Amino acid sequence: MTWGGAGPAAGEHHGHLDLGIDIGPVVLRIALLAAVPAVAGFAMLRWALPEPSRRAVAWVVGAAAGAATLELLLSGGLDLREQLVPVLLAALALPMYLALSRDPRFAPRVATARRGAVWVFWPLAVVAVLRLGAAWFGTSPPGRTATELHTGVVLGLVAIAWFGIARPRGRVVTISTRVGAAVLALGLVAGAAQAMVLRPGPPPGLADVQTVDVGGAALDVVVPNPPG
Repeated sequence: MTWGGAGPAAGEHHGHLDLGIDIGPVVLRIALLAAVPAVAGFAMLRWALPEPSRRAVAWVVGAAAGAATLELLLSGGLDLREQLVPVLLAALALPMYLALSRDPRFAPRVATARRGAVWVFWPLAVVAVLRLGAAWFGTSPPGRTATELHTGVVLGLVAIAWFGIARPRGRVVTISTRVGAAVLALGLVAGAAQAMVLRPGPPPGLADVQTVDVGGAALDVVVPNPPG
């Protein structure tokens, strides 16, 4: 954010204040850090809550979709194939339809889809935890770590959206799914917070350029960034 006059006259000094703040991304980060804990709180407390209403489920799914969209805007790139991004967006839209659908013609199919949603939740949750674990326990540079964190958080948010509409059958499946969602929710809060303070790296597959000082001369060095 820069403040300045219309232009200094000859011999006058020019006042310039640069706070280094870009208001747009700051607002997006605040919105993200508000949405992620709300979604995570639902997942962590689901075992103690009564059956949520249709509206409550829609709010949770909408918050997860909004948070995932903010992550996509702020991440600068995910460690995923480009072809998977439309699939993720579709995976975010379908739970909202299942949560709000009231058409009696599709009621049996909606009920079947909600019973099977747990089997969409689990693969996404496992991959999200693996991505977050790779970021926390790996030896990648900060830029690569940020990309892994953003990827894990996006996948985790999609998983929580499906958890929100899931109606699993059987006590064991229900309890294990709720425990898994609670563990994932803790990782989402920590991962989103850490990702916000790290500089995103370039998308996997694109080289990064870093400037180093060699003998008083600034040299641009190309750093390989292979995918995977």
